[in-house]
Amino acid sequence: MAKRILALFDVDGTLTVPRKVVKVGIVGGSDLVKIQEQLGDNVLTAYDYVFSENGLVAHKGGEQIAVQSLKVHLGEDKLKRFINFVLHFIADLDIPIKRGTFIEFRNGMLNVSPIGRNCSQEERDAFEVFDKEAGVRPKMVEVLRKEFAEYNLTYSIGGQISFDVFPQGWDKTYCLRFVEGDFDEIHFFGDKTFPGGNDYEIFMSEKTVGHTVTSPADTEKQCTEAFLSQPLYWKFYAEVIHRYEPDPALALIREIEQESGQPLAAAGGNRKVDPGASPQQQLITGKHVDLSKLTLEQLERLKEKAREKQWEDEWWKLYQKKENERREKVAASYRSKEKTTISMYNMTLTRESVHRVAKDGYLFVTWANHHYTDFALTWVQHMKLQNITNFMVGAMDDKILASLARRSIPTFSMQSGLTTGDFGWGSPTFAKMGRKKISLIAMFLKLDVQVVISDVDVMWLRDPVPFFKRFPDADVLTSTDHLASTVEGREELERYPEAGSAFNIGIMLFRKKALPFVEEWVRVIESDDKIWDQNAFNDLARKGQHILPDDPNHYFKGDNGKLVMGVLPLAYFASGHVYFTQRMHETLGIQPYAVHATFQFSGTPGKKNRFREAGLWLEQYEYYRPKNGFLAYESSIPRALLDGAGPRNGKMDINNTIGHFELVNYQLKELRNAMALATVLNRTLVLPAFWCGLDRYWAPHAGTLPGSEFKLPFPCPADHVLDLENGFSRHWDENEFGPNLDHREASFLNSTGLPHVIKESAVNVVVCTKGKGYCPEPDAPGTVDGNKIFLQENLLSEQIKLTLSPVSHVQVLKFSTMQNAFGNFTQEQDYTKFFKRMHHMGSVWCCIDAHPGHIHYDLWWDIPHTDKFGRKWDTQWQPTAGP
Repeated sequence: MAKRILALFDVDGTLTVPRKVVKVGIVGGSDLVKIQEQLGDNVLTAYDYVFSENGLVAHKGGEQIAVQSLKVHLGEDKLKRFINFVLHFIADLDIPIKRGTFIEFRNGMLNVSPIGRNCSQEERDAFEVFDKEAGVRPKMVEVLRKEFAEYNLTYSIGGQISFDVFPQGWDKTYCLRFVEGDFDEIHFFGDKTFPGGNDYEIFMSEKTVGHTVTSPADTEKQCTEAFLSQPLYWKFYAEVIHRYEPDPALALIREIEQESGQPLAAAGGNRKVDPGASPQQQLITGKHVDLSKLTLEQLERLKEKAREKQWEDEWWKLYQKKENERREKVAASYRSKEKTTISMYNMTLTRESVHRVAKDGYLFVTWANHHYTDFALTWVQHMKLQNITNFMVGAMDDKILASLARRSIPTFSMQSGLTTGDFGWGSPTFAKMGRKKISLIAMFLKLDVQVVISDVDVMWLRDPVPFFKRFPDADVLTSTDHLASTVEGREELERYPEAGSAFNIGIMLFRKKALPFVEEWVRVIESDDKIWDQNAFNDLARKGQHILPDDPNHYFKGDNGKLVMGVLPLAYFASGHVYFTQRMHETLGIQPYAVHATFQFSGTPGKKNRFREAGLWLEQYEYYRPKNGFLAYESSIPRALLDGAGPRNGKMDINNTIGHFELVNYQLKELRNAMALATVLNRTLVLPAFWCGLDRYWAPHAGTLPGSEFKLPFPCPADHVLDLENGFSRHWDENEFGPNLDHREASFLNSTGLPHVIKESAVNVVVCTKGKGYCPEPDAPGTVDGNKIFLQENLLSEQIKLTLSPVSHVQVLKFSTMQNAFGNFTQEQDYTKFFKRMHHMGSVWCCIDAHPGHIHYDLWWDIPHTDKFGRKWDTQWQPTAGP
């Protein structure tokens, strides 16, 4: 297959168009109207991709595919303050001339022009010369950076007279999310590729091959070298035009020059000659050529063809040489860019460098390895959304160091020597990572900052510094695994020791006085690699503790009375159970400061799914655009199942779980049908919201976790029921288990990031019963009636595909019910593969007071079968502990 290449061009001072060889896109900071003024009204149809406003307004094939809004992102108050400041600044600016339109408000950015966009072309040219000497725009940008540091804005100088202002990450790299998965190479051509120029970020991106150009003529020259030179042309010529000739040229020449009239075997092997084929056809198909039957003229033509092929192969060798040289040049350029970028953002931890980042003496710190890069980026995104700029991310390997540096995220190398993969909770690698974390706390305290330590699976929803400042005497503030508020949900420290559960070290504040304590903590965990850092913290903090029952701040003294400590309010610094299971913030009507993805059951995929269900995860563009659309439904749970789903007898035994399993099994049967339909229709399944009658834990309980306070049944996270790590997220052997099936979280269709073009492309699939009302036979494609189509219940897979074929192009199919929505697979082997796959999708419930105490969910509970443990179910399925 030929390599898929996209040529992406800046507009001003760059553009020329090699239309014949590669796909072409343009990306500019201007809005669409101005790009049309420069390139013509037909710009949307003349180019494959048009990204105006850096891609915040995106078009593909003439159709709009996405739009982003600066007004919504910043809010009116911040926007007004910024615009007022800029206008006052320009009013006081002494430059040769000023015209009109100093600020142009675009959909995704502000364009600021000191001279005014209404100036003539001659005045533009004159200002550009003046600005190169006087530095008007760079100086103005520097003032704005300092004045509005908390806005997290990017300032990008482009064109002749202006600069763009937009949120960090909304530079030209924004457009890459729409194309990066569709091309093997993305070449970007721009003229302002220097630091501060509006082409710099996309030029430096690891996702592009960057080209610095000086003019349209230079662009044409570089495009010719990159796309139209002889090596690339001959690669195309050799691959597409003449590769159908299987016989090497020299062998063919030798064959033609044989004095014998007998046919000789071509390189393709001993194949039979088609007597009806012409010599030319025999040559093309690689069959024997009977030279004794050829005329002299035919022999000469064949000989000339052989020489042509030999000439072509010489070009092919030349191409390979040139292509290898080009690839090495690109790789060297990338390595050089990478080295430069890392040197800019990989900070050496000194008092000066740390205090440049800190604000009011506070510094937020997290850390991650390459496996958790998406967690780190989401963590950073939440920090920026809260206007928290005083943060750093420790890079535990070179891969994530480069990823963070490319995005201009303040980072530092921890040189941990740990794996770049999943740490694995409780593993030796996990323990070693914990020791690195504690050493980090000591390091920052020595640099004289108040350090807020946060695990990378913590998402910040508010700036907690104002809260921390209310407790200036506390040396250490820590989060907790306690499950019930001791302060009735007020924004106060928890009462201790009433909130006496384990301190959780995923969210902590340390002040300078705590340094000796932290150093002792480091000594303890480094002396024995079997000691878990959190246990060591709890032991040291509680050792010789002094309870202060009348303290108005709910302080206590830890570490033999040497430290003033406090427990952060659990409703506001929420654990995974408090936030995702109890949903205490909804009950109390409050906005937490942070949520930590603890108390969950499916590893990294489980954490991501919880954040996604809550709308807290940073998604990439392609997450919203699978190739074949989505399939969704809402569970139709009978009221009686919900009413009977809670604990049956309040004891920790099997009988107590019956109502819970009746409720969950009903939903699992619906899910099984939905997964079968999604498999048949090759669609991404949007999971339903699940309801559970009992909570889930790692130890015996009678319905809810000891100490927790919430009502049963409850809307439970998907990882309570499904194995998202080893079932849904695993790549299965399709020969044994059938097609791999992608999924999305229950709240996906309500996501603010889902493009309107997908939301609006939806059809309701009404599952109907034969003989009741309108319910068409499955012998022909169905008829779309408005926004719905009818599907007879209990059909075979091929009948379902036929009936729903008229809506195969629709992005979202919403099924009215999953009860009887699927009959079976037409082919028995498809059913066999699906049957085996379903064995691995369910998780376990835990626990009754027995050994073993866990009970496996079974998606085939309603039919006779043999489960994955070899147990035969010929009668009614019943909850059974183990194995």
